[in-house]
Amino acid sequence: MNAPGQDALHIQDEPYYEPVGDELRLIEARCRGIHPFCITIDREARDYLPHMYGAVDWTLVDDASRLPLKVADTYRRLTC
Repeated sequence: MNAPGQDALHIQDEPYYEPVGDELRLIEARCRGIHPFCITIDREARDYLPHMYGAVDWTLVDDASRLPLKVADTYRRLTC
């Protein structure tokens, strides 16, 4: 389990995921006019990212070799 004030992004070798801290950061970002978007290679992301980012503000890259293409494509979609 993560220590108070830490989240899963800071302790990558620990299997426990605690979205509360990350969710609070996302809410704060949205309140400041920042539009968070997540690109992940985590196949389990379907279980938690829709709750954090909504249905469309994240994407899963099944093949890590396609990550550079997916990042470029996502950037184009977000900035047009």
